[in-house]
Amino acid sequence: MSKTVSKPTEASKKPRRRPWRHPTQRGIKVPYAAAAAISLMEMGITDYDRIAAAVGLNAAEVERIDMAEDKAIRQLCLAGVPYGHYFTLEHQIRCPKCSGMITLAPCVACDAPSAWRPSMPDNVVPSAD
Repeated sequence: MSKTVSKPTEASKKPRRRPWRHPTQRGIKVPYAAAAAISLMEMGITDYDRIAAAVGLNAAEVERIDMAEDKAIRQLCLAGVPYGHYFTLEHQIRCPKCSGMITLAPCVACDAPSAWRPSMPDNVVPSAD
C-alpha cells in the first residue's frame, strides 16, 4: 500500500500576511512583514534586497514601504516601533551594529537600554575603598 502524495496548493506555499497593530497607538494597523521591514530600517539596514529576504517580501515592496506612501505605514514610520517589541524574521540577517546573526528585529543585543548593560567587564570587581 502506498500513500498518494498530493502537491501543496499555491495558497499553502505563500505565507499568510497577518496584520500587526501598534500596541500604544491602536489606529496604526499594517501588515506584519511591513512592520518588520520598518524595524530593520530603524536598525540601519538600507539594502532593500537584504530586508526583502529577511521579511519575505520583494525589493519593490520594501522600496514602497521605505517611501511611506501608505498612510498607515507613514504613521508607523513617524511613531516608530515601540521599545521591547520584536518581529520574527523569515531568514537570518546580520546586525549592522554587533555583526551577530539575528532572527528577531530589532537586534535583542543592541536594543537593550544602556542601564541594563554592565558598565565594566564581569571579571572586574569594584574596590570598596
